[in-house]
Amino acid sequence: MLLVDRPGNANRRTANIHDLIGIGLLDADGEPTPSKYRLGFDPASGRFFIVFTLTDFTKKQSTIYVFVSRSASPAGFGTGDWCTYKINSKIQNSYAGRLGMGFDDDFLAVAADTWKFAGGFNNAYFWVIDKASLVDNAASCPAISSSRFKAKDDDQGHVAFQVQPAANLDGSGPGGLFMLSTQWRSETMSNYIVWRILKRPGGRGPKVKITSMRLTGEAFEHPPNAAHKGGGELNTGQATVSQAAFRDGRLYGVHALSCKQGPAPNESCLRIVEILVDDDLRATTLTRQSTFGVGKNKHAFKAGIAVNADGHIAVPFHYAGSKRFLSVAYTDKGPGAGNASKMAL
Repeated sequence: MLLVDRPGNANRRTANIHDLIGIGLLDADGEPTPSKYRLGFDPASGRFFIVFTLTDFTKKQSTIYVFVSRSASPAGFGTGDWCTYKINSKIQNSYAGRLGMGFDDDFLAVAADTWKFAGGFNNAYFWVIDKASLVDNAASCPAISSSRFKAKDDDQGHVAFQVQPAANLDGSGPGGLFMLSTQWRSETMSNYIVWRILKRPGGRGPKVKITSMRLTGEAFEHPPNAAHKGGGELNTGQATVSQAAFRDGRLYGVHALSCKQGPAPNESCLRIVEILVDDDLRATTLTRQSTFGVGKNKHAFKAGIAVNADGHIAVPFHYAGSKRFLSVAYTDKGPGAGNASKMAL
């Protein structure tokens, strides 16, 4: 990790996550390696959050690490600048895979798909942590408690997959921490699920109420794997929401899907969705769906999303093709614009 101050030219510090948690790289003895990182900055508390998974396939152990900065401008990566917490993410002999992280005024939420050590998908879960106690850490690192929830199957028996908590970037709009997921199907899908975590007063630890609703959008299918210049194929991550953000009463998300950029075969493209959230969810509406690709035999996948106060959307993503090695690109959309307006490498 590289730590840079906001002007981008001072107080630079680097750290290896393996050193931070006291382990080495994966070696012949099967030592575990961290993966699936998420990082965010909470402007309300002035704290950075870093989460990642650690899986030991030999010992069949799974842990989610949560790092919380102790100020808005940590000088380095030592214990004087960060608090470290561990969540046991081994559930039903499964380990935590793809991660999500989000926050609002009350909570930090960490979500993960879990996969069986023996092979195959288990379920999606999320952990809710009281943020007030978590960020009250200038003098010392407080003890915290988390509550774990299963993203339950819907009324038709379809499994929730890759729930993404949204970072609430301005504290406005309806109360609650919102999350977004696609509704799993093996082939064609069209539904999104909006989740809401609300705080209930009283008691110890995060007392929460969780509600959800389903929205129907344009049909989509899972993206194909991405052929690339290095040979073989890259896993594009299926048609699951890869990141979400919340600002000014609107929930934004991005996911990969299959699309046609010319003659067969199809490519992996991206869709940006924007959802206007109602205070009690019942009048929540899907207001925008923008799908874009990067050309024939080129693939876009595993995207992130960020939104500024003007509604300007930026989407970084992985980019590969039959004549291009794996690389990183981004695109952006102005407020109310149609498809993505440009791509830069």
